[in-house]
Amino acid sequence: MARTKKRKHSGGDKRDSKKRRVSGSKILKMFKQFAGEEDYIGPEGLLKFCDEIGLDPEDIVLLVISWHLKAEQALYFTQEEFVEGLQKLGIDSIKKFKKKIPAFRKDAVDHLSSIFEYAFTFSIEEQNQHYIDFDTAISYIQLLQKNGTHTNDFCEFLKKQTSYKVINKDQWKMFYEFNNTVSNDLSDYDENEAWPVMIDEFAEYLQEKYKD
Repeated sequence: MARTKKRKHSGGDKRDSKKRRVSGSKILKMFKQFAGEEDYIGPEGLLKFCDEIGLDPEDIVLLVISWHLKAEQALYFTQEEFVEGLQKLGIDSIKKFKKKIPAFRKDAVDHLSSIFEYAFTFSIEEQNQHYIDFDTAISYIQLLQKNGTHTNDFCEFLKKQTSYKVINKDQWKMFYEFNNTVSNDLSDYDENEAWPVMIDEFAEYLQEKYKD
């Protein structure tokens, strides 16, 4: 089974102690509550899940939970992902989920780079697909980098340009790098660095837009 993604967690002893403090049967019961007759929690089940824990489905916390559970597909949790993920998180009830929400919000800041990269893989719809569409890209960029230096301009650029119809993983990762290292006036942008062509074209777009 192709589960190769690693996540940074605290030491193994702490994880093991969490496992001992949670009930696998309670987690499985919770899974079935949202999965119904299916062997996965799908979009309808996720809406019920969000309602139970008092979470807006558009909240970044849902993505952070997916990251913790190592969910391989957007809007779906398999039984294995849900059960193993909650065991590691030490959660076996809705009450514990609600108490964990502030920690999930902190994770969205502390592990932003990892979660941003995860959002790309998470959004891929088909096996061996190496890109995501602009609508998906823009929604996640605005969710994860809403206050980023170049977020609004990049989303505008994607909508206006005609050279690209999708964004690949290298472009995705390097936009994150650009957004977090290049200043608003581009004074520290070096066109000779190994930026993807899309990012160089975005820099040219910025230079033209703000030249006056």
